[in-house]
Order: sequence, then structure tokens, then C-alpha cells
Amino acid sequence: MAIYIRILFIAIVLSSCTNNAGATGKRKQELVQFKAVKKFEKNSTAMYPGAATEMERLRLEQAINQLIDHLLATKVETLDKQAVLKEFKTFLDHLELFDSEDRDQMCRYLEKIMDIFNIESSDGLLNTWRYGFDPNKVQH
Repeated sequence: MAIYIRILFIAIVLSSCTNNAGATGKRKQELVQFKAVKKFEKNSTAMYPGAATEMERLRLEQAINQLIDHLLATKVETLDKQAVLKEFKTFLDHLELFDSEDRDQMCRYLEKIMDIFNIESSDGLLNTWRYGFDPNKVQH
């Protein structure tokens, strides 16, 4: 009986490790695929007119792709919600965007990354960056 319990325990541990590795591999694959997508082009569904110039589009695309590269260079399995949002904050603090439509589009791209990490909320980070305040914390 004790041998069966040990075998069952080992099977559960191995299964857990395999599932975690699979999720990590999937996350990395999704980040790589997202990086390959051409960004800041006109998107009529999102009512985004596209970056003003090709040079600006490339600058913005390079910025978000550098964030993705940074996330990929980190052990993806150690990136929980707090770690990802910390990376976002550092990224956004150094990002210069003046066009409101580009800011909206950047938020959409960051939300896509949040989806990859199964993060439901930025806890006000994107609202604060986009609008200058978190509407959830405004007192009436």
C-alpha cells in the first residue's frame, strides 16, 4: 500500500511539473507570436487610424517589442501579475507618446500581454498612464 502512495505522489508531482512547463512554453510561444505581429497599423475595428508616419510606427513597434523581449529574457514562470505590472510601469515611465490614439493602442497591446499572462486587471496602472488618474480611486 505504501508503495502505491509513493507512486501516486510521484505521478502527481511529475504531472504538475509537466503542466507548468507546458503553460510556460505556451506563454513564451504566444509572446514570440505577438512580437512578430506588425503593430500600430490602421485598425478600423478599434477605430485606430494608425501611427502618423511609418517612422513613428516603427519606433512604437520597437518599443513594445523591446518590452516583449525583456519579458522573454526573464524566467517566464517567475512572472506573476505583480512582476508583469512592474515591468509595464517601468516601460510606461520611459515611453513618450503624445497622440491619444497611440496611447489607446499601446494600452490594447499591453492588455494583449496581460491576456497571455492571464492577468485580468492592471489595478489602475493603464488608466493612470492613459488618463493621468485611476477612475476607480476618484472620490466623489
